[in-house]
Amino acid sequence: MYDLVITGGKLVSADRIFEAEIAIKDGKFAGFFSKGNSIQSAEIINAGGNYVFPGAIDSHAHLNEPGFTWREDYAHGTAAAAVGGVTTIVDMPLQNEPALANKIIMDKKQAAVSLNAIVDYCFWGGLLDYNFGCLEELHNAGCVAFKSFIGPVSPDYVSLTIGQAREALQILAKLGARTGFHCEDYSIIKWEEKRQQDGGNKTWQAFLDSRPLAAELIAVQNILELARETGAKIHICHVSHPAVAQKIREAKAQGIDVSGETCGHYLTYSAPRLCAMSRLGKNSGIMWKTAPSAALVQIILLVRPKKKMNKSMECSAHGEVSAVFKAWFRLCSAKGLLNGAIVLAFWPRFWGKGLPGLSVFTDKRALWKLGLTRIWLSWTLKRNGRSPPILLYT
Repeated sequence: MYDLVITGGKLVSADRIFEAEIAIKDGKFAGFFSKGNSIQSAEIINAGGNYVFPGAIDSHAHLNEPGFTWREDYAHGTAAAAVGGVTTIVDMPLQNEPALANKIIMDKKQAAVSLNAIVDYCFWGGLLDYNFGCLEELHNAGCVAFKSFIGPVSPDYVSLTIGQAREALQILAKLGARTGFHCEDYSIIKWEEKRQQDGGNKTWQAFLDSRPLAAELIAVQNILELARETGAKIHICHVSHPAVAQKIREAKAQGIDVSGETCGHYLTYSAPRLCAMSRLGKNSGIMWKTAPSAALVQIILLVRPKKKMNKSMECSAHGEVSAVFKAWFRLCSAKGLLNGAIVLAFWPRFWGKGLPGLSVFTDKRALWKLGLTRIWLSWTLKRNGRSPPILLYT
């Protein structure tokens, strides 16, 4: 006896669309049967010919609770995720107050957000220069990975030196934990920022020029070498260029346990269109070709709070942004879903047994063009309860 059976749907997998009956037990996919099978279940839902998608996992979300809820909170962020087709989010440890650096902070965060989450969630643990002694307790408490910055970071967090990253990876390798790195060389970024500011350059292009590709390549190579030495599992966050993706591909071929992710703006925008968000220019098309073979498993969206974005756009219309080097561009992926972008990531450890993740997910407007105009969500929006990771589109 199954808990739930969904009949009459068209399943969308990574490589095909087919009709099947879906059986669910204890919140997980328990079986897929050919159309017309008589299956015993406590509840039956007729999908009525709708498309049935696996729920997406956003493994790089910044929901800002507790501490910065004026920017984002769990009630709105997870609701936006559900509307966009995301049934699990993995929340980053920064842009919280305080950063998620130990189990006491984690427990307080859990208490603050648990009653407000619409979809399933879990946490990245903080990796800072003062919490190496807390990494094991965070891992044992359920943090699914740890996040570190090698480049400059917002005031609520702390960057690591390469030496500190090496020590941290030695610790985390013993735990079997994965570490995500924001990879930009700190010294290059800070020096180039100083050069631009000393020269009176306050344009978006000056901001872009202060972040050369070399800064990302050097940082990624350093982290890859540390992973090779320590045997640690690593993840390279928001890869911005095909050359970086190629390094990841080569490292995987050499046996390094590395994954990566990229962002929608690196795949679509050029520097003249949005120079503060992309250094790719004509290379954006190459990123589309490179991402799958380089195992870039996630696409994330960069957005900013509406009021601050409006002010930034007002300044940039005049060709100058006085605070461009003080701005911290936040990755608030879940709320961005309501603005027409789908965030996609599939980490196999979260799936158990079931449908594979979709290879490609795209802007909701593209779904509308395909006739997928209504999202059927009535039974996935269960507060404080586990739901099968599945959505029906018509």
